[in-house]
Amino acid sequence: MNGPVGGTLFVKANGRRLQAKGNWEYREPGVQRESVIGADGVHGYTIKHLPGLIRGDVTLDGSFSMAELRGLTDATLSLETARGDVCNLTDAYYTEEGIANTEEGNTSVAFESATGAIVPA
Repeated sequence: MNGPVGGTLFVKANGRRLQAKGNWEYREPGVQRESVIGADGVHGYTIKHLPGLIRGDVTLDGSFSMAELRGLTDATLSLETARGDVCNLTDAYYTEEGIANTEEGNTSVAFESATGAIVPA
């Protein structure tokens, strides 16, 4: 398949577009398995539940204030990749520290949720 596999993306919070920049990460809710290792070998594994995640940097252009970003709860988030995959989170909440950067006028944002899905292109 030829065509873009990265480079552009669109992120919306409650239908309002965030000024996304740089590299973003996303996942749907699921589980993580971790090995339990004893002195005599592998005993099995544990299971840890993971929330869905959308995380990256946004330019603070005035479309969202820091207070609005930090206050987002019960939000609907969507991230669309250059190849057309869409990660949707519902009932999402803001989980980042909320520290702004004056050099490029941006901040890191992260949203997590127990509900969500990735819809492939």
